[in-house]
Amino acid sequence: MLSIEIASKLDSITEVETLIDNVCEELKLNEDHYGNILIAVTEAVNNAIIHGNKYSDSKKVKVDVIKSDDKVYFTVMIREMGLILIIYQIQRHLKILKSPTGGESF
Repeated sequence: MLSIEIASKLDSITEVETLIDNVCEELKLNEDHYGNILIAVTEAVNNAIIHGNKYSDSKKVKVDVIKSDDKVYFTVMIREMGLILIIYQIQRHLKILKSPTGGESF
């Protein structure tokens, strides 16, 4: 499992992009898969920073990556909002699930 924790600043999203770059390169994903993952995960992080943490310097956003068989799981977590789970199946299309706290998917 890979994990990073970033500050609640929009310029911190570059750290998430680097994580995604490394994961996609390691898994040798094509550009379509890479683009789908990049958009979904960065949008989730963006929403966590803006709407969840409200840019608070004291709050962090955690992104975990779990690789399993033909799936890659990205989780975006903030303390108050719970978990946003993004599951990417390499042979299939992108699936975005709702947060267990009842938040909207994107």
